[in-house]
Amino acid sequence: MTAVPANRLLASGLLLSVAASGCEVARERVNSSCEWAFDPPVRLDPQSAGDERHLIRDAAVAEDLGIRYADAQRGFRSGHYAGEVEYAGTRERCLSILFEVIADQHGVAVLHVRPLLRQRPLGFEAFVVFLPMALLFGAAADDVTRRAHRRFDADEKAA
Repeated sequence: MTAVPANRLLASGLLLSVAASGCEVARERVNSSCEWAFDPPVRLDPQSAGDERHLIRDAAVAEDLGIRYADAQRGFRSGHYAGEVEYAGTRERCLSILFEVIADQHGVAVLHVRPLLRQRPLGFEAFVVFLPMALLFGAAADDVTRRAHRRFDADEKAA
């Protein structure tokens, strides 16, 4: 069995991480007009793990839409930038509207939807955060041990 070079392993892992991070929001749901789309109204139970995962994904989509809306309306390149406070206010107004729609469509309280914004599925964290860091650490450790191995002769006991 031949060893895979560390730089090739690192590059493959980073490419996989970037590709996985782009899968968070379905493309047909993306817009910059603060509109909720392509999520049929279904009553959900926040106590059910599957339903909570659905609400977590919806909160992540709402966050993405809120940022896109704020970028289009008050972002640097929108031509209407009036400062960070106005930008954040625009994003928050959009998020509030979207959270109300989500809560209404799924029969849950708005107060239950907003805190889910800070939760991410474990798979997302694993691909976007942990995997690249593990690969980077592995590549660095491989490099350090190879340098140390080359530095000392095989018969040096102190090394």
